[in-house]
Amino acid sequence: MECNRCGKKSSDELCDNCLTEVIEKRAKKAIAKAGITNAAVEDDGSCEGRVSSYLAERLISAKKAKKGRNWLIVPETADRKAEKLLEKMLESKSTREKPNQTSIISESMSEEVFRYAKIRKIKYNKHKEHKTDTTKLIEKLEKSHKGTKTALAKAGRQLK
Repeated sequence: MECNRCGKKSSDELCDNCLTEVIEKRAKKAIAKAGITNAAVEDDGSCEGRVSSYLAERLISAKKAKKGRNWLIVPETADRKAEKLLEKMLESKSTREKPNQTSIISESMSEEVFRYAKIRKIKYNKHKEHKTDTTKLIEKLEKSHKGTKTALAKAGRQLK
């Protein structure tokens, strides 16, 4: 298989170099779009939390959750946001986000974030993930209809 971006041999759609560039570019774009200059990171020890913390420290003045920061960066990937959106839709609840709270990895899928952590050798707490009924439903839909997670994530961004 070849990398979709540079054409080099790769075991995935993107080679390691291209994946790291893409993840970091998405994070920079999210930071610029939100106008983040100073932030606290909600690092729960998960892979998403550690990657968010790593990227925030590299790209902006960010520390672990402390008061006095103008933004809170939460560890949410595109597919996690899609799951939350679907849960809220099924329960008929509001989908509004808290002000001055964002995720700099919300454009990336969980699989990409896990691979990024492996490439960058970011250590995180490996805990067994509890799959909700919504998670199982989305995974089942993704298997039969490729792109479901991405479409739900995109719908969630458009509903803001």
